[in-house]
Amino acid sequence: MNNRKNNQGFSVVYFAVLFVVAALIYFFSVGFFNSGLPERQVRNEIKKETVDFFMQENFKELDRLSTEYREGGARTPNGLWKLSIFYRGIDGIARAKNNYRPDYDMLLGKVDRWVASSPNSPSAYIAKGIILTHVAWSIRGTDYAEKVKKQNWVPFREKAKETYRYLLSVKQKADVDPSWYEVSVRIMTAFERDINKVMSVANEGLDKFPYYHELYFTTVLYLTPKWHGDDAYIEEFALKSIQRTSQQDRMSMYARIYWYVDYHNYHGKLFSNSDVSWGRMRSGFENIIEDYPVQYNIQKFAYYACLAKD
Repeated sequence: MNNRKNNQGFSVVYFAVLFVVAALIYFFSVGFFNSGLPERQVRNEIKKETVDFFMQENFKELDRLSTEYREGGARTPNGLWKLSIFYRGIDGIARAKNNYRPDYDMLLGKVDRWVASSPNSPSAYIAKGIILTHVAWSIRGTDYAEKVKKQNWVPFREKAKETYRYLLSVKQKADVDPSWYEVSVRIMTAFERDINKVMSVANEGLDKFPYYHELYFTTVLYLTPKWHGDDAYIEEFALKSIQRTSQQDRMSMYARIYWYVDYHNYHGKLFSNSDVSWGRMRSGFENIIEDYPVQYNIQKFAYYACLAKD
């Protein structure tokens, strides 16, 4: 009788613990606790400032900001480059969403005036590359490939190739900024199936700027099964990132790569559908938190530890 009661008590506690763990996974995944607010505030402020200066055509301030972020290597509270957030501001105003299509003529007019007023500004050329990238993607649309209209594929890929030719034409002025490589890999994803060609561009950039997260993120998306790679390519790339960055970041880049690609590709099924090593990812998160001990990072560590059943 006592054994039965003990077993029943154990079952209640066991399922209660499972419920709490499941709830924590859910809350961490949706940002319920909201303690990443400082990170979001920093990102939003950078993007707003960038967009405001761009729309006002205050090119002097745009160059000042981008130069400061590029040369100083400033980071957000969770460790991302502020330079990448600067370009996300430009990206945001150029991105087509649902039935909304930005006024690309207006945006290109502004960025051309930026180039004309600051012909030695790498950021002006990169900003134009970002806008042209979105012009190309607006032709394709955001649907899955099987839903894209057949007549849109050729003009989409031709516009993408045209954008890449533009980026190549300004390379000597713009490749002092790591985002030139990031935008180049991003647009090559649209048309280039030869992994060696894309990785040649990515590796050149990563050799010059080994700690620039955004280039790793864009490259790993190219390597996903959705595009032109597979799980093995992703793991190989993540392992090579350790070799490039271990002197300063130890294992953290490995964790950041899988954190990013989980959100965009595996959607919470990272440990069942990829070749990730939780041991390496855990070490990476420990390194991230040593360098950037903010709740945003701690919560993500806890979230992935729960998924890994650690």
